[in-house]
Amino acid sequence: MIKVLFIGDIVSRLGRQAVRQFVHKLVVDEQIDIVVANCENATNGRGISLEHYQELKDSGIDLFTAGEHIYRVKSIKDKIENLQIAVPANLYSNHPGKRVVEFDTGKNGKYYFVSLLGTVFFNDASVLNPFHTIDNILEELDTKNVFIDFHAEATSEKQAFKYYVDGRVLGVVGTHTHVQTADEQITPKGTAFITDLGMTGSTDSVIGVKKEIIINRLSKGERDAFEWQKEGPFSLNGCIISIDTTNQIAKNIVRVSLKGS
Repeated sequence: MIKVLFIGDIVSRLGRQAVRQFVHKLVVDEQIDIVVANCENATNGRGISLEHYQELKDSGIDLFTAGEHIYRVKSIKDKIENLQIAVPANLYSNHPGKRVVEFDTGKNGKYYFVSLLGTVFFNDASVLNPFHTIDNILEELDTKNVFIDFHAEATSEKQAFKYYVDGRVLGVVGTHTHVQTADEQITPKGTAFITDLGMTGSTDSVIGVKKEIIINRLSKGERDAFEWQKEGPFSLNGCIISIDTTNQIAKNIVRVSLKGS
């Protein structure tokens, strides 16, 4: 049996603080083997810097998944090929970075981590079809020891993707909406799934942004730039997936939601 901790989108300073406060204890208490986190909002809500990458690694994260903001901090582009970050695999090849990140557990074998971007509501011409992309990746890897972060807006697209890969991968976790869903499940063919892990960051905000800014956008039509909430209460959200290494199927998925201040 191995356990994989997935951490939802780490957002700005409070997200990194939540990681520092909770991850090491979670790893010990829950006997976690692999820690994975979505890092695309870790630095000022957009992208991740090399400094914050190392900070999060030092806080106990083994590898990272990503989304459409992964290249926002320009300095990361020059180094990303050598970092443990799975950039969205369905971006065109001129975007640098690893499409698959491998993690070797030793006696329990190797596991592979992939990020994919959804296409519904994204309207980005550089994003390829995620269904076709995962077919190509799975054919090349020739293993079901694969976990996918499906970074998408539409719940319907995530649900459809779950059924598309059912039994072909060990787990699919959704990210991007920053709101944790309560639909964690093991599919009939042994794939763990949750529509969205939720956000790791401020709980006194609107998905990480100072709430007054979003309220004024929606109630008054104002267009002030986003400012990320950097003080106050915070939470770490995600899930733990347990894998039966004898049969290579997911046996359990449990939501995680820890609050701090």
